[in-house]
This record gives sequence, C-alpha cells and structure tokens, in this order.
Amino acid sequence: MKPPMPPTSRDGTPITRRLLQLLSAAALIACIILAILAWRSGILRDGQALRALVERAGTAGAIVFVAIQILQVVVPILPGGVSCLAGVVLFGPVGGFIYNYIGLCAGSVLGFWIARIGGRRLLFHLFSAASIAKYDAWTQNKRTFPVLFGIAMLLPGLPDDLICYLAGTTAMKFSRFVAILLPCKILPILLYSLLSFLPFDIPLIP
Repeated sequence: MKPPMPPTSRDGTPITRRLLQLLSAAALIACIILAILAWRSGILRDGQALRALVERAGTAGAIVFVAIQILQVVVPILPGGVSCLAGVVLFGPVGGFIYNYIGLCAGSVLGFWIARIGGRRLLFHLFSAASIAKYDAWTQNKRTFPVLFGIAMLLPGLPDDLICYLAGTTAMKFSRFVAILLPCKILPILLYSLLSFLPFDIPLIP
C-alpha cells in the first residue's frame, strides 16, 4: 500500500512547500526592512555602534545566530549567503567565520539525518520537484556522488541544503558525509569572511 500523497495546492505543489515559499518571501522582505532601519539608525554606518550592539548581546547573541543558521539549513527560507554575510557584519571576519561554520555544518548534519529518517517523500515538502529532479541525478552513481557532493559543498551558489538532504536518502555512510562536509565547507564560508576586507563604504567590524 502506497503512503498517502501530501496535500497539494491547485498547481500540484505540496501545501507545506507553498507555505515555505511564502515564509521565504516574508523573511526576505523582513531582512530588507531591518537593513533599512539599521542603516537609518546609523548602526551599519558606525563600526563602533555595531560593535557595541554585538558586545551587549554577548554569548546569547552568538547562540541565537548559530541557531538561526542551523534553522535556515533545515528549513530553507533564506539564501545561505544572506545569513553568512550577516554573520560577518555582526561578528567580524573571525567570529563570523566560526559561527557560520558551526551553524551551517550542524544544520547540514541535521538535514542529512532528517532525510535519512523521514525518507525521500519528505524532501517534496521542503524543495521544488524540479530542483529535486535536477540534483537527484547526482545520487544515481555511488562512485561519482561523493565527488559531486564535495564540489557542491565547496562552491557557493549551489543548493547545499538540498544536496545534504539528498545525501541522507542515499547509501552514503554518515562518517563519509561528515568527512567530506567539514573540510569542504571551510572555503565558501571563508570567502564570505574575506568580504569584510574589501573596501566597502559600509564599515564592518575589524
């Protein structure tokens, strides 16, 4: 007996996927509004004010940021690049790298296990069928998939979260997943941290 199909909207998209699309749009709008408010208040134009804000938040601020990074991998609402840049702006290149790395790697591991436990059907609640079909072809060859997985983790711009979920539906061992994920995640996150050394008009925390 086949498991029941998830509820869908009129165009056939799972309702949960449609809700995530709406949440994604709302989250992006909220980020834009917050950025505008922060700019108008002077926080983004004054490195000292931004540093003071982070210092007041203390450890709690770092914990909340890491939790947000984990959540945005498990429930992909915002593009990862947006939150990575936010980490660099808020915590500086070193702190931003550390917190981004911890949060994104933890979220990727969690996504792997969610897919392994929940199965392939769960992916259609989080990602579009077209995206799943596009990258699912990578998983068909057991020899080449680890290589392609490593490339996906290295290169910014690819749907890391989806590919981590897909990895959880394959026969890839968790130990191999982690052995590829941890070193390959360093480069793209490091690139975001290095952006703070570029001569932007908006001062970042040194």
